[in-house]
Amino acid sequence: MKCSKCGTELKVGCVYCPKCGKEMQVSDSTLLEDDFLSDLLEEEKNHKTDNETGEKTAKADSAKKIPENDRKKGTRKSPGRKSSRKKKILVVVVCLICIAAVLGGILCYMKMNSFSSLYRKAEIKYNTGMYEDAREILEKAMRKEPDSQNGCLLMGKICEELGETDDAEAAYKKLIDLNPDSTEAYSGLLRIYSQQGEYDKIVALKDTTSQEEILALFEDYLVKVPEADTQSGDYSDFLEVELSVPDDDLEIYYTTDGSDPEKDGKKYEDPIKIQKEGETVLKAVCKDRNGNYSEPMEEIYNIKFAIPNMPVVSPDGGQFYKDTSITISSDSGTTVYYTWDGSTPDKNSHKYTGALTVPEGNNILSVIAINDKTGAASQVLKTNFIYYPDTSQSETDKAA
Repeated sequence: MKCSKCGTELKVGCVYCPKCGKEMQVSDSTLLEDDFLSDLLEEEKNHKTDNETGEKTAKADSAKKIPENDRKKGTRKSPGRKSSRKKKILVVVVCLICIAAVLGGILCYMKMNSFSSLYRKAEIKYNTGMYEDAREILEKAMRKEPDSQNGCLLMGKICEELGETDDAEAAYKKLIDLNPDSTEAYSGLLRIYSQQGEYDKIVALKDTTSQEEILALFEDYLVKVPEADTQSGDYSDFLEVELSVPDDDLEIYYTTDGSDPEKDGKKYEDPIKIQKEGETVLKAVCKDRNGNYSEPMEEIYNIKFAIPNMPVVSPDGGQFYKDTSITISSDSGTTVYYTWDGSTPDKNSHKYTGALTVPEGNNILSVIAINDKTGAASQVLKTNFIYYPDTSQSETDKAA
């Protein structure tokens, strides 16, 4: 549409010419154009409204699919971001698996090469008779725990089986240093010493312990000690002591003065007679066929003979004018000796065998009782007997 005055091109709907200002005359066709334009604008407006409504509906539907946590945050995950996150998670998981595998391998290696694992392997090898392999494995284990008591014991056993007695002895001795109460270690050493005939080492080993349980182990390896049928103590009479030993193949040697029976002993054959008063120290040992001696047995006997009671004289002295008989009694097992001159009697004096007659004059009768077995003597009893015959009485008797 153009201006009728100046010919300027006019926009649809203009009433005045923007150049010359002439009022424009709107024809019916123009009105139609305006109505058409209005219809187009209205249609475009309705189309935009429909698009906006569709977008809102799509957003609402999409919001229903978004997780509750994402809706609360007001965020929406795009497919690209989700795929990227999955890849990251997958990478992390793979890394963790690799780390776990490496750590597991390290732990497995450490466990397989730990002392306990190596010890168990060595023990299995030992129990199946593979002693060389057992020793090699156990040596690796002992480098990790050199003071293991179980390791020392197993090493001793393995070395015994291999015939390496020096190494076995060293292992058992180390175990005793670690545990002085180890019966297994003492048993191992006793086996080695016995096989080697090292009797002196067995005796020396016994001196290293005071445990009753361990000392009992030595009974099968040491020469038996002789036994006496009479124990130490105080006695009042002579003794006869018999010695014995369970093994008939053993010889017994003894002394009664406390000296060493292994060097100075007399071979035992008959019961030992102890016939002196005072202390007697009896020592005895046994000797086996290999020339090994037992530990010494010792008994101490202290003999103090019982002193007999003094004899009883009847009558017990006095003055007499006629013949008088005297009787003497004493303890059983004793003999009475006497003198008339007041001297002390002994075994060389007159022996009392029956009634005595009082000799004429003033006499001192001395008596003593001596034990027939021990020789112990009683105290001396002295009594005074005065005997003078009455002659006048005798002459009267004659005249009558």
